[in-house]
Amino acid sequence: MLQIIYYILFTINVIYAIHFTIPFLIGLWKKSKPILQANQESQFAILIPARNEEIVIGNLLDSLMHQNYPKEKYTIYVLINHCTDKTKAIAMEKGISIIDCPDSVKSKGDVLTYAFSQLQKESIDAYLIFDADNVVHPDFCSHMNISYQNGHEVAQGFRDSKNGKKNWLSGGYAIFYYIQNVFFHTRKNCKISATLSGTGLMISKHMIDTYGYPMTTMTEDMEYSAFSITHNVPIDFVAKAITYDEQPTSFATSWKQRKRWTTGAYQCLCKYFKFLLKGKNNFMSRLDLFYIFFSPLLQVLTCTVGFINIIYVILKYGFFNSLYHGLLMLLLTYTVICLFAAFVVKYNGKRPEQMRKAILLFPIFLSTWIPIQFICLLKKVDKWEHIKHKENIKVEEL
Repeated sequence: MLQIIYYILFTINVIYAIHFTIPFLIGLWKKSKPILQANQESQFAILIPARNEEIVIGNLLDSLMHQNYPKEKYTIYVLINHCTDKTKAIAMEKGISIIDCPDSVKSKGDVLTYAFSQLQKESIDAYLIFDADNVVHPDFCSHMNISYQNGHEVAQGFRDSKNGKKNWLSGGYAIFYYIQNVFFHTRKNCKISATLSGTGLMISKHMIDTYGYPMTTMTEDMEYSAFSITHNVPIDFVAKAITYDEQPTSFATSWKQRKRWTTGAYQCLCKYFKFLLKGKNNFMSRLDLFYIFFSPLLQVLTCTVGFINIIYVILKYGFFNSLYHGLLMLLLTYTVICLFAAFVVKYNGKRPEQMRKAILLFPIFLSTWIPIQFICLLKKVDKWEHIKHKENIKVEEL
């Protein structure tokens, strides 16, 4: 019986791999369609949820104030969420608009919901959303404007890292997002929707006014991806709209952050799997998201049955014989992951030799997700916790 379950899970994993690999390879081979230029400038409201971000928010505001985009065509709003430091004062000194959130606001999703309600009557075409630790490429608004003027209501920009070379952990995050960018780009060539990735994104005001923003999970970006696709609104990927994000450099911070992400994936799976599988439009995009939400549970099941199967193989064929074949397979898997990590670093225009340690340790970075997936299946994260940011880096330095 155990062997049957193992083969069933193995088959599901193969299907999972095929689903992502074939469009990836086709997307690499196909040439991207030329991007039509915008014939006018959209009116943007730039939203920055902020809780005690005095160290980093100044650099973000400077990068946004110096966009290569008409200044009268965008307004920056800092959304003050339970700040006890100088975040608000720094924003006001720079002449930035402030939205003070009430005490009832707790999470980033709550902050955005409140901001949308406050800006409902304003003359806005679309919202651009950033985290306070970001800095933004000068052409971000221009490229998002092209996406909006070409009919896209939701879009995700290119997520880069401002401290990806600091240590193996921040480098692991950088590679993770580079992989995401590669998949978004190649799958766009196959007309498959991207997903939202937390920051550097655009949502049209029409979309918010029509459907609201009823996010209830721990990961409002993943949930809004499902919300958009189930409303037949595909998500564009804008490769030239670049956001530089601060990555965790301590394992404790990373552990806390990824527990929230994994909890959100479980929550989104429970909330949206019926809607994702029963829809007819954007079928591949729906299936994509289902697999993403299902991935943590699939890995938990596969690891559990795989571990039991290892014990069975050891008892049947002997410890040393099984160890030899197991180590050989582990070494092969480790090597393939490292080579793929080096490829995506190069594909994203970076130099693999400058991220050597992160590339070599990337399989370990991925493996640390496994215990998180077990833990969150048994005990979900039920409180949104603030992550302190401290990388004081200007966009000019990148």
